[in-house]
Amino acid sequence: MMGKNDAEDRVKRTSIPVETMNPLRRDVIDYEEFTGDTRAVDDVTIQAQVSGILTKCDFAEGAFVKKNDILFEIEPELYQAALDTAVGNLNSARGELAVLRAREPQLRIERDRNAKLLASNAVSRSDFDEAKAAHDECLAKIEKADADILKAEAEVQEALINLKYTKILSPIDGYISRKLVTEGNLIRDHQTELAQIVSHDPIYVFFYIDETTFLKLIENAKQQAAAGTDPEELHIEFRLTSEESWTDPDGKPLHAGTVRYSDPQMDAASGTLLLRATCPNPRAADAQVSEIIPGMMVHIRIPVTSRYSALVVPEEAFGTEQGTRYLYVKDAEGKAQMRRPQLGPLQEDGMRVVRSGIEETDEVIVSGLLRLRPGSEVEAKETTLEKLRRGIE
Repeated sequence: MMGKNDAEDRVKRTSIPVETMNPLRRDVIDYEEFTGDTRAVDDVTIQAQVSGILTKCDFAEGAFVKKNDILFEIEPELYQAALDTAVGNLNSARGELAVLRAREPQLRIERDRNAKLLASNAVSRSDFDEAKAAHDECLAKIEKADADILKAEAEVQEALINLKYTKILSPIDGYISRKLVTEGNLIRDHQTELAQIVSHDPIYVFFYIDETTFLKLIENAKQQAAAGTDPEELHIEFRLTSEESWTDPDGKPLHAGTVRYSDPQMDAASGTLLLRATCPNPRAADAQVSEIIPGMMVHIRIPVTSRYSALVVPEEAFGTEQGTRYLYVKDAEGKAQMRRPQLGPLQEDGMRVVRSGIEETDEVIVSGLLRLRPGSEVEAKETTLEKLRRGIE
Protein backbone atom coordinates (compact mmCIF):
# COMPACT_ATOMS: atom_id res chain seq x y z
CA MET A 1 0.00 0.00 0.00
CA MET A 2 1.32 3.44 -1.03
CA GLY A 3 1.76 5.93 1.78
CA LYS A 4 1.02 9.65 1.66
CA ASN A 5 4.67 10.60 1.26
CA ASP A 6 5.09 8.11 -1.59
CA ALA A 7 2.13 9.66 -3.42
CA GLU A 8 3.56 13.16 -3.02
CA ASP A 9 6.95 11.98 -4.27
CA ARG A 10 5.28 10.42 -7.31
CA VAL A 11 3.44 13.68 -8.09
CA LYS A 12 6.68 15.61 -7.85
CA ARG A 13 8.42 13.13 -10.12
CA THR A 14 5.69 13.37 -12.80
CA SER A 15 5.16 17.16 -12.56
CA ILE A 16 7.06 19.20 -15.13
CA PRO A 17 9.01 22.14 -13.71
CA VAL A 18 8.06 25.37 -15.50
CA GLU A 19 8.20 29.10 -14.98
CA THR A 20 5.13 31.30 -15.16
CA MET A 21 4.30 34.95 -15.23
CA ASN A 22 1.21 37.06 -15.64
CA PRO A 23 0.62 38.96 -18.87
CA LEU A 24 1.79 42.55 -18.70
CA ARG A 25 -0.44 45.48 -19.58
CA ARG A 26 1.12 48.33 -21.47
CA ASP A 27 0.33 51.00 -24.05
CA VAL A 28 1.27 49.91 -27.56
CA ILE A 29 1.03 51.04 -31.16
CA ASP A 30 0.55 48.71 -34.12
CA TYR A 31 3.05 49.17 -36.93
CA GLU A 32 3.39 47.91 -40.47
CA GLU A 33 6.87 47.43 -41.89
CA PHE A 34 8.16 48.10 -45.39
CA THR A 35 11.39 48.65 -47.26
CA GLY A 36 12.23 51.81 -49.15
CA ASP A 37 15.09 53.89 -50.45
CA THR A 38 16.52 57.32 -49.79
CA ARG A 39 16.72 60.06 -52.40
CA ALA A 40 18.03 63.60 -52.48
CA VAL A 41 15.59 66.48 -52.07
CA ASP A 42 17.71 68.51 -54.52
CA ASP A 43 19.66 66.82 -57.30
CA VAL A 44 21.24 69.20 -59.81
CA THR A 45 23.35 68.47 -62.86
CA ILE A 46 25.70 71.40 -63.54
CA GLN A 47 25.87 72.49 -67.19
CA ALA A 48 27.48 75.51 -68.79
CA GLN A 49 25.28 78.22 -70.31
CA VAL A 50 28.08 79.64 -72.47
CA SER A 51 30.63 77.94 -74.71
CA GLY A 52 34.39 78.22 -74.38
CA ILE A 53 37.49 76.71 -72.84
CA LEU A 54 37.16 75.61 -69.21
CA THR A 55 39.81 77.63 -67.41
CA LYS A 56 39.12 76.91 -63.74
CA CYS A 57 37.63 74.20 -61.47
CA ASP A 58 37.52 75.64 -57.97
CA PHE A 59 36.26 72.88 -55.64
CA ALA A 60 37.34 69.66 -53.95
CA GLU A 61 35.68 66.60 -55.40
CA GLY A 62 33.11 65.09 -53.05
CA ALA A 63 33.14 68.13 -50.77
CA PHE A 64 30.23 70.07 -49.36
CA VAL A 65 29.60 73.25 -51.31
CA LYS A 66 27.31 76.14 -50.44
CA LYS A 67 24.87 77.94 -52.64
CA ASN A 68 26.61 80.61 -54.82
CA ASP A 69 30.09 79.12 -54.34
CA ILE A 70 32.13 79.53 -57.56
CA LEU A 71 32.74 76.08 -59.08
CA PHE A 72 33.95 76.65 -62.66
CA GLU A 73 35.09 79.49 -64.95
CA ILE A 74 34.92 79.61 -68.74
CA GLU A 75 37.11 82.21 -70.51
CA PRO A 76 35.84 85.36 -68.74
CA GLU A 77 38.27 87.53 -70.75
CA LEU A 78 36.59 86.53 -74.02
CA TYR A 79 33.15 87.49 -72.76
CA GLN A 80 34.48 90.65 -71.12
CA ALA A 81 35.75 91.70 -74.55
CA ALA A 82 32.34 90.96 -76.05
CA LEU A 83 30.76 93.14 -73.38
CA ASP A 84 33.20 95.98 -74.06
CA THR A 85 32.37 95.79 -77.78
CA ALA A 86 28.64 95.86 -77.05
CA VAL A 87 29.05 98.86 -74.74
CA GLY A 88 31.08 100.65 -77.43
CA ASN A 89 28.37 100.00 -80.03
CA LEU A 90 25.77 101.33 -77.64
CA ASN A 91 27.72 104.52 -76.98
CA SER A 92 28.25 105.01 -80.72
CA ALA A 93 24.52 104.61 -81.37
CA ARG A 94 23.70 107.08 -78.62
CA GLY A 95 26.22 109.58 -80.05
CA GLU A 96 24.72 109.30 -83.54
CA LEU A 97 21.25 109.82 -82.13
CA ALA A 98 22.41 112.93 -80.28
CA VAL A 99 23.80 114.39 -83.54
CA LEU A 100 20.58 113.67 -85.41
CA ARG A 101 18.41 115.15 -82.72
CA ALA A 102 20.55 118.28 -82.67
CA ARG A 103 20.27 118.62 -86.46
CA GLU A 104 16.53 117.95 -86.71
CA PRO A 105 15.31 121.36 -85.41
CA GLN A 106 17.43 123.21 -88.00
CA LEU A 107 16.08 121.07 -90.84
CA ARG A 108 12.54 121.57 -89.59
CA ILE A 109 13.00 125.37 -89.50
CA GLU A 110 14.41 125.36 -93.01
CA ARG A 111 11.53 123.21 -94.27
CA ASP A 112 8.94 125.53 -92.70
CA ARG A 113 10.68 128.66 -94.07
CA ASN A 114 10.70 127.19 -97.58
CA ALA A 115 7.02 126.34 -97.24
CA LYS A 116 6.20 130.03 -96.54
CA LEU A 117 8.42 131.25 -99.40
CA LEU A 118 6.82 128.77 -101.73
CA ALA A 119 3.39 130.20 -100.93
CA SER A 120 4.61 133.64 -102.10
CA ASN A 121 6.50 132.14 -105.04
CA ALA A 122 9.82 133.31 -103.53
CA VAL A 123 11.42 129.84 -103.94
CA SER A 124 10.90 127.08 -106.43
CA ARG A 125 8.99 123.91 -105.75
CA SER A 126 12.19 121.89 -106.04
CA ASP A 127 13.85 123.94 -103.28
CA PHE A 128 10.93 123.21 -100.93
CA ASP A 129 10.91 119.50 -101.82
CA GLU A 130 14.64 119.30 -101.13
CA ALA A 131 14.27 120.92 -97.70
CA LYS A 132 11.33 118.65 -96.81
CA ALA A 133 13.20 115.53 -97.97
CA ALA A 134 16.20 116.46 -95.84
CA HIS A 135 13.99 116.82 -92.76
CA ASP A 136 12.11 113.57 -93.45
CA GLU A 137 15.40 111.73 -93.90
CA CYS A 138 16.60 113.05 -90.55
CA LEU A 139 13.43 111.85 -88.83
CA ALA A 140 13.85 108.42 -90.41
CA LYS A 141 17.46 108.25 -89.23
CA ILE A 142 16.36 109.25 -85.70
CA GLU A 143 13.79 106.45 -85.69
CA LYS A 144 16.41 103.98 -86.90
CA ALA A 145 18.89 105.26 -84.31
CA ASP A 146 16.31 104.69 -81.57
CA ALA A 147 15.89 101.10 -82.78
CA ASP A 148 19.67 100.65 -83.01
CA ILE A 149 20.02 101.82 -79.41
CA LEU A 150 17.38 99.33 -78.22
CA LYS A 151 19.25 96.58 -80.07
CA ALA A 152 22.61 97.73 -78.68
CA GLU A 153 21.16 97.83 -75.14
CA ALA A 154 19.88 94.27 -75.60
CA GLU A 155 23.31 93.18 -76.82
CA VAL A 156 24.93 94.79 -73.77
CA GLN A 157 22.45 93.01 -71.51
CA GLU A 158 23.13 89.70 -73.24
CA ALA A 159 26.88 90.27 -72.96
CA LEU A 160 26.51 91.02 -69.25
CA ILE A 161 24.53 87.81 -68.74
CA ASN A 162 27.05 85.77 -70.71
CA LEU A 163 29.91 87.27 -68.71
CA LYS A 164 28.06 86.35 -65.52
CA TYR A 165 27.64 82.80 -66.82
CA THR A 166 31.39 82.41 -67.28
CA LYS A 167 31.48 81.92 -63.50
CA ILE A 168 29.39 78.84 -62.72
CA LEU A 169 27.97 78.98 -59.20
CA SER A 170 26.49 76.26 -57.05
CA PRO A 171 22.69 76.59 -57.18
CA ILE A 172 22.16 74.69 -53.89
CA ASP A 173 23.86 73.57 -50.70
CA GLY A 174 25.02 70.01 -51.18
CA TYR A 175 27.78 67.53 -51.93
CA ILE A 176 29.46 67.80 -55.30
CA SER A 177 30.56 64.89 -57.45
CA ARG A 178 33.87 64.36 -59.15
CA LYS A 179 34.78 66.66 -62.06
CA LEU A 180 33.18 65.32 -65.21
CA VAL A 181 35.35 67.68 -67.29
CA THR A 182 38.80 69.06 -66.46
CA GLU A 183 40.48 72.37 -67.27
CA GLY A 184 41.44 72.97 -70.88
CA ASN A 185 38.44 71.24 -72.43
CA LEU A 186 36.05 72.98 -74.81
CA ILE A 187 32.66 73.38 -73.20
CA ARG A 188 29.44 73.50 -75.24
CA ASP A 189 26.66 75.57 -73.75
CA HIS A 190 23.63 73.56 -72.57
CA GLN A 191 25.34 70.33 -73.61
CA THR A 192 28.44 69.58 -71.56
CA GLU A 193 27.79 68.20 -68.06
CA LEU A 194 30.39 69.45 -65.58
CA ALA A 195 29.38 67.93 -62.22
CA GLN A 196 26.44 66.88 -60.10
CA ILE A 197 25.35 68.26 -56.72
CA VAL A 198 23.00 66.47 -54.34
CA SER A 199 21.62 67.66 -51.03
CA HIS A 200 21.63 65.46 -47.92
CA ASP A 201 19.67 67.38 -45.31
CA PRO A 202 16.77 66.89 -45.33
CA ILE A 203 16.48 63.66 -47.27
CA TYR A 204 13.54 61.88 -48.89
CA VAL A 205 12.48 58.32 -48.10
CA PHE A 206 10.34 56.71 -50.80
CA PHE A 207 8.35 53.53 -50.13
CA TYR A 208 5.22 51.68 -51.23
CA ILE A 209 2.38 50.56 -48.97
CA ASP A 210 -0.25 47.98 -49.83
CA GLU A 211 -3.96 48.66 -50.07
CA THR A 212 -4.72 46.95 -46.73
CA THR A 213 -2.30 49.23 -44.89
CA PHE A 214 -3.74 52.26 -46.64
CA LEU A 215 -7.24 51.32 -45.45
CA LYS A 216 -5.91 50.87 -41.90
CA LEU A 217 -4.50 54.40 -42.01
CA ILE A 218 -7.84 55.76 -43.23
CA GLU A 219 -9.69 53.91 -40.46
CA ASN A 220 -7.29 55.22 -37.82
CA ALA A 221 -7.83 58.78 -39.09
CA LYS A 222 -11.60 58.27 -38.86
CA GLN A 223 -11.29 57.04 -35.28
CA GLN A 224 -9.22 60.07 -34.34
CA ALA A 225 -11.83 62.35 -35.90
CA ALA A 226 -14.64 60.51 -34.08
CA ALA A 227 -12.77 60.99 -30.80
CA GLY A 228 -12.72 64.74 -31.44
CA THR A 229 -9.03 65.02 -32.25
CA ASP A 230 -7.49 66.19 -35.50
CA PRO A 231 -5.88 63.34 -37.44
CA GLU A 232 -2.15 63.37 -36.83
CA GLU A 233 0.44 63.68 -39.56
CA LEU A 234 1.77 60.33 -40.68
CA HIS A 235 5.18 59.86 -39.09
CA ILE A 236 7.57 57.09 -40.00
CA GLU A 237 10.52 55.49 -38.25
CA PHE A 238 13.28 53.82 -40.20
CA ARG A 239 16.57 52.05 -39.71
CA LEU A 240 19.53 51.24 -41.90
CA THR A 241 20.42 47.72 -42.96
CA SER A 242 23.21 47.66 -40.37
CA GLU A 243 20.86 48.60 -37.51
CA GLU A 244 18.76 46.00 -35.71
CA SER A 245 16.71 48.26 -33.44
CA TRP A 246 14.23 50.98 -34.30
CA THR A 247 15.06 53.06 -31.23
CA ASP A 248 18.03 54.19 -29.18
CA PRO A 249 18.56 53.22 -25.50
CA ASP A 250 16.28 56.10 -24.47
CA GLY A 251 13.46 54.80 -26.64
CA LYS A 252 13.74 57.55 -29.24
CA PRO A 253 13.59 56.59 -32.95
CA LEU A 254 17.00 56.20 -34.56
CA HIS A 255 15.66 57.94 -37.67
CA ALA A 256 12.27 59.52 -38.26
CA GLY A 257 10.38 61.61 -40.75
CA THR A 258 6.96 62.82 -41.82
CA VAL A 259 5.03 61.79 -44.92
CA ARG A 260 4.46 64.95 -46.94
CA TYR A 261 3.44 63.41 -50.25
CA SER A 262 1.54 60.41 -51.60
CA ASP A 263 0.69 59.54 -55.18
CA PRO A 264 -2.85 60.62 -56.09
CA GLN A 265 -3.84 57.10 -57.12
CA MET A 266 -3.12 53.48 -56.31
CA ASP A 267 -1.07 51.47 -58.78
CA ALA A 268 -3.68 49.04 -60.08
CA ALA A 269 -1.07 46.55 -61.31
CA SER A 270 0.69 46.12 -57.95
CA GLY A 271 -2.02 47.30 -55.56
CA THR A 272 0.41 49.69 -53.88
CA LEU A 273 0.62 53.40 -53.19
CA LEU A 274 3.83 55.43 -53.30
CA LEU A 275 4.57 57.60 -50.24
CA ARG A 276 7.39 60.07 -49.72
CA ALA A 277 8.60 61.10 -46.28
CA THR A 278 10.84 64.07 -45.55
CA CYS A 279 13.43 63.28 -42.90
CA PRO A 280 16.07 65.42 -41.14
CA ASN A 281 19.58 64.18 -41.86
CA PRO A 282 22.13 66.50 -40.24
CA ARG A 283 25.82 65.91 -40.63
CA ALA A 284 27.79 65.15 -37.48
CA ALA A 285 30.29 67.84 -36.57
CA ASP A 286 33.26 65.52 -37.16
CA ALA A 287 31.88 63.75 -40.24
CA GLN A 288 32.61 64.44 -43.89
CA VAL A 289 29.10 63.47 -45.01
CA SER A 290 25.76 62.72 -43.40
CA GLU A 291 25.14 59.21 -42.07
CA ILE A 292 22.40 58.66 -44.64
CA ILE A 293 23.09 59.39 -48.28
CA PRO A 294 20.79 59.17 -51.31
CA GLY A 295 20.36 55.69 -52.77
CA MET A 296 20.48 53.69 -49.54
CA MET A 297 17.94 50.99 -48.72
CA VAL A 298 16.10 51.44 -45.42
CA HIS A 299 13.61 49.49 -43.33
CA ILE A 300 10.52 51.51 -42.47
CA ARG A 301 7.68 51.14 -40.01
CA ILE A 302 4.57 53.28 -39.89
CA PRO A 303 1.91 53.39 -37.14
CA VAL A 304 -1.50 52.14 -38.28
CA THR A 305 -3.23 52.68 -34.91
CA SER A 306 -3.19 55.25 -32.17
CA ARG A 307 -1.71 54.25 -28.83
CA TYR A 308 -3.92 51.74 -26.96
CA SER A 309 -3.76 49.50 -23.88
CA ALA A 310 -3.07 45.80 -24.47
CA LEU A 311 -1.84 42.62 -22.81
CA VAL A 312 1.61 41.46 -23.86
CA VAL A 313 3.34 38.11 -23.34
CA PRO A 314 6.97 37.15 -23.97
CA GLU A 315 7.49 35.65 -27.41
CA GLU A 316 9.24 32.74 -25.68
CA ALA A 317 5.87 31.59 -24.33
CA PHE A 318 4.51 30.70 -27.77
CA GLY A 319 4.77 27.49 -29.73
CA THR A 320 3.65 26.68 -33.25
CA GLU A 321 1.52 23.75 -34.34
CA GLN A 322 0.54 23.37 -37.98
CA GLY A 323 1.05 27.06 -38.55
CA THR A 324 -1.04 28.10 -35.52
CA ARG A 325 0.45 29.84 -32.50
CA TYR A 326 -0.42 28.59 -29.03
CA LEU A 327 0.61 29.01 -25.41
CA TYR A 328 -0.01 27.24 -22.11
CA VAL A 329 -1.49 28.59 -18.89
CA LYS A 330 -1.47 26.88 -15.50
CA ASP A 331 -5.01 26.24 -14.25
CA ALA A 332 -6.21 26.10 -10.67
CA GLU A 333 -5.41 22.34 -10.48
CA GLY A 334 -1.81 22.86 -11.48
CA LYS A 335 -2.24 21.54 -15.01
CA ALA A 336 -1.16 23.04 -18.32
CA GLN A 337 -4.02 24.17 -20.51
CA MET A 338 -3.41 25.03 -24.15
CA ARG A 339 -4.78 28.33 -25.48
CA ARG A 340 -4.86 29.57 -29.05
CA PRO A 341 -5.20 33.32 -28.51
CA GLN A 342 -5.71 36.00 -31.12
CA LEU A 343 -2.31 37.62 -31.51
CA GLY A 344 -1.22 41.12 -32.39
CA PRO A 345 2.17 42.43 -33.52
CA LEU A 346 5.51 41.61 -31.96
CA GLN A 347 6.96 44.53 -30.01
CA GLU A 348 10.56 45.61 -30.34
CA ASP A 349 11.50 44.16 -26.93
CA GLY A 350 10.23 40.68 -27.88
CA MET A 351 6.80 40.99 -26.26
CA ARG A 352 3.79 39.84 -28.29
CA VAL A 353 0.45 41.62 -28.15
CA VAL A 354 -2.43 39.26 -27.28
CA ARG A 355 -5.78 40.64 -28.39
CA SER A 356 -7.97 37.92 -26.87
CA GLY A 357 -7.78 34.42 -25.39
CA ILE A 358 -6.08 35.13 -22.07
CA GLU A 359 -6.81 37.23 -19.01
CA GLU A 360 -4.57 39.53 -17.03
CA THR A 361 -4.70 37.11 -14.08
CA ASP A 362 -3.69 34.02 -16.07
CA GLU A 363 -0.43 32.30 -15.17
CA VAL A 364 1.24 31.97 -18.56
CA ILE A 365 3.89 29.27 -18.81
CA VAL A 366 7.04 30.84 -20.28
CA SER A 367 9.55 27.95 -20.11
CA GLY A 368 9.62 24.18 -20.62
CA LEU A 369 7.11 24.28 -23.49
CA LEU A 370 8.66 21.36 -25.41
CA ARG A 371 7.85 18.91 -22.58
CA LEU A 372 4.27 20.04 -22.15
CA ARG A 373 1.06 18.47 -23.41
CA PRO A 374 -2.48 19.63 -22.71
CA GLY A 375 -3.33 18.48 -19.19
CA SER A 376 0.28 17.95 -18.12
CA GLU A 377 0.83 18.48 -14.42
CA VAL A 378 3.29 21.27 -13.79
CA GLU A 379 5.39 22.41 -10.90
CA ALA A 380 5.26 26.17 -11.44
CA LYS A 381 7.71 28.76 -10.25
CA GLU A 382 6.79 32.40 -10.72
CA THR A 383 9.35 34.50 -12.59
CA THR A 384 9.75 37.98 -14.03
CA LEU A 385 10.56 39.14 -17.52
CA GLU A 386 13.99 40.30 -16.37
CA LYS A 387 14.81 36.91 -14.85
CA LEU A 388 13.47 35.08 -17.88
CA ARG A 389 15.58 37.07 -20.31
CA ARG A 390 18.64 36.87 -18.12
CA GLY A 391 18.29 33.10 -17.98
CA ILE A 392 18.02 32.89 -21.76
CA GLU A 393 21.09 35.01 -22.24
